[in-house]
Amino acid sequence: MKSAMNDKDSGPRVSRKGDGVQIPQRTSGPMKTIKSVEILADAQEVIIEHEGDQYRLRQTSKGKLILTK
Repeated sequence: MKSAMNDKDSGPRVSRKGDGVQIPQRTSGPMKTIKSVEILADAQEVIIEHEGDQYRLRQTSKGKLILTK
């Protein structure tokens, strides 16, 4: 029986979500989880500054999150 990851596998490890989106898994250290309500509070959108750039995080009417530059 072959293992899911072995010495011959290459590339980042990924996790699949139900909608087919692949999310890279971190290979070192714990990942911090922040609830969207902590970021958005009562707003529908916020501006996030990262390394001198501004990104807009907004919640759609169906509750999905969209991040754009």
